[in-house]
Amino acid sequence: MCTAHMQNFWSAEVEHEVATLETAVSRRSNPNLGSSFMARRMLFEAVGVLDTAFKHRDIQELITRAVDGGLVTESLPDVLVRRRISRCQYQPASIGCR
Repeated sequence: MCTAHMQNFWSAEVEHEVATLETAVSRRSNPNLGSSFMARRMLFEAVGVLDTAFKHRDIQELITRAVDGGLVTESLPDVLVRRRISRCQYQPASIGCR
């Protein structure tokens, strides 16, 4: 199984807030387990499918089972996912985001 890095970018609607919200952490690329997760069918045959009891962190739990089972994990150094930061991520209730 393999994952890659993710990097944030700012939506035009919140560009004026970049100076106050952006930090060194939000600028760098980070390993991402969800959006860039890649696996062969044999992984699921060996350790089972994603556990639907987890609302979040299901992929992390699957990876833990795989590592415990002796399977190899890799994290590519490349950014394969770009995540848009929008106003709904900072003020969802006050602006009607769902």
